[in-house]
Formats: sequence, structure tokens, C-alpha cells
Amino acid sequence: MKHEKQQSVLFTAEIQHSEETFYRLARVQAQLYGAVGKVFVIFCGFALIAAALFALQENTGRLVLLFFGCWTISCSTLPARRTAERLVRAANGNFPHTVYKFCTDTLYVTAYDKTTEVRLSAVSGFYSDADHWYLFLNSSSAYMVPKCSLQPTRPEEFEAFLEARTGCTRENVPSFVTLRALRRSAGALFHKG
Repeated sequence: MKHEKQQSVLFTAEIQHSEETFYRLARVQAQLYGAVGKVFVIFCGFALIAAALFALQENTGRLVLLFFGCWTISCSTLPARRTAERLVRAANGNFPHTVYKFCTDTLYVTAYDKTTEVRLSAVSGFYSDADHWYLFLNSSSAYMVPKCSLQPTRPEEFEAFLEARTGCTRENVPSFVTLRALRRSAGALFHKG
């Protein structure tokens, strides 16, 4: 891209997507932005279990409610799985090799031989886990950047650079639903635009 040549590239990274990366990204997205729905499903499951344990006298009814309560709780991860499955089907085995070039104010993302220009100020969430950084543009659009592919290998500088350019403080991806994730999820639900 012409603009890319005018700006100096400060950091680069790349990822070869796979079924695993699609599932991982969908899980992170659901953990960060789908917390309200997840808590609601878990609450419904526990309500069914409580009804089975305390409200019904009949054993068959109790067993049915217990079964459906446990089944409902196990479905709390279903939206993330469905999103990942849809993306995997759409890729049809042709998973993208994505290259990220971070310039002063812009991220250039190349996948499927097409380059997209993203203003770093458009990033609304900056998260990380042990292996990746996640840059969310909104509740349903994100970039997954592997830590092991960062060049130059200066993760602390990279995080400081992104925090300064995006205005977002890097947060760890929670391993369970947190109050902050509930607020973020509720905000995404009620402020779609």
C-alpha cells in the first residue's frame, strides 16, 4: 500500500489461522462481550436444578429438571462454538495467513492478498492471554496477534505503544465471567450502533 510505505513500520506480526485459532478467538470474544447471555443461561440452569431439588416431590420430575438444568448450564459456551463453526465452514479449509504491520497511527492487515487499513484509534479493546494479543474494533470484530511472531521482539514496548495509540489499557482475558465483563457485555447489548 502506498500509505504504508510513507509511514515507518514499527512492529510486525503474523498468524496462520486454523480451526483452533477461530475457536480460540470466538471463546475470547464470548468471554469478553457475551457475559450477560452466559450468566443468564447459567442462572436458568441453576433455577431448574433448584426447582428439581426443592420444589418437586415426584422423582421423575426431579430427574427431568436436574437433567435440563445441567444441560442448560453446559450450553453456556454454545454461542462461541456456533460462531467458530460458522467461520470454519465459511473458510472451507482455506484459512487466512494474516500479516500485521503496525505504524505510528495505523495498522495494516493483509489477508487473502487484500490489505485493510485500520486506524489504531478505532481499537476499542486491547486484551491478552499467555499466547496472543486481541485488538477489538467492536464486540464482534477483532484481530488476534500471536506474541511469538512479534518483530522486533519487544513485547513491553509493543504493549506500551498500543496503549498510547489506542487509548485502551491492556487487560488480561478473564478465565471466568467478571463484573467488568458483565458491564462490557451489557454495554455492547444496549449501545449497538
